[in-house]
Amino acid sequence: MHLGPIVSPLALSVGTLIHEGSQAWLLNPDVNYREHVTIAGSHMIAKAEARYKAQLGVEMSEGEMTILMESVYFARIMAENYQIRWGSPLPEGFTLIRPEQRAVIPVPGTEHPCENSETRTHESCLYCDGTGWALHKLDMRFDGLIQDRAGRIHVLEHKTFKSHPNVNSLRNSHQFLAYLWGVRQLNMGPVGGLAYDGLWRRDKVPPRREFNDLFLRYTHTRSDAEFEEFGRLLTYQMNEAYALRPEHRPLDTLPFDRRWQGCFDCSFDDSKDGQPGVCSAMSRAEHGLVNVLLNSKFTVRTDDTVDEDEAEDAA
Repeated sequence: MHLGPIVSPLALSVGTLIHEGSQAWLLNPDVNYREHVTIAGSHMIAKAEARYKAQLGVEMSEGEMTILMESVYFARIMAENYQIRWGSPLPEGFTLIRPEQRAVIPVPGTEHPCENSETRTHESCLYCDGTGWALHKLDMRFDGLIQDRAGRIHVLEHKTFKSHPNVNSLRNSHQFLAYLWGVRQLNMGPVGGLAYDGLWRRDKVPPRREFNDLFLRYTHTRSDAEFEEFGRLLTYQMNEAYALRPEHRPLDTLPFDRRWQGCFDCSFDDSKDGQPGVCSAMSRAEHGLVNVLLNSKFTVRTDDTVDEDEAEDAA
């Protein structure tokens, strides 16, 4: 459904601001990072106010506005510290190919009847080229594509983390493996690896830590065997999921990915605070409550909204 909270929590807003500020700094490194984040913050607050007013018909509360203002303050400090530490938006020896880039990649071995109604009347179908058969696709978005001195392409990945990540967990991240597999499918040239660029979500250095601990730049790659395995399993998983989804399958017959311990870090389930949550209401078939919660607390996300990422739970 691609939903997000109308007023994002501080951690999510900070991640969005750092992401947007980083993108702007990549394109205009002559303006300091903090100013880019400040501009992004002004736009974020203006959009949130307009969205809140349009959807709920009232002005945003002082408490909700405070959260957004604190997010901008927090992100500005993080950006200032980052520039003090690194001085540049890119690791040394790298040049920018493209900033944020979306890629929709056909997955080999996932042929299925094209569901685009135009196929029946037009031979120029964008999905199947008029053949009547299409491939499932993997939709991904890179924070940037950069190139090292040897001409190899790397995926740039900006992250804000709650706890300092474990490098071994980053090295084995399934998300990062998917990114590198995707870039290889684009056939743009030799692929080097992934350039992780992380910021600790802190406005000051924690006890028993040093200033440089607030940041982590780490570059790694994966083996050909891992790419082969990923592609093979992805084909299997997509075909299996498609087989479980006949045409017009009702929403309440689709499987939901709910963790058994409850979504303690998910804004869709507020039952942990004693308030009804969307997931719980759906499970109880309280359809009226589901609609009320979705209309009063959530909005359709746009592509400039960034999920809070805890470095793939790598802490």
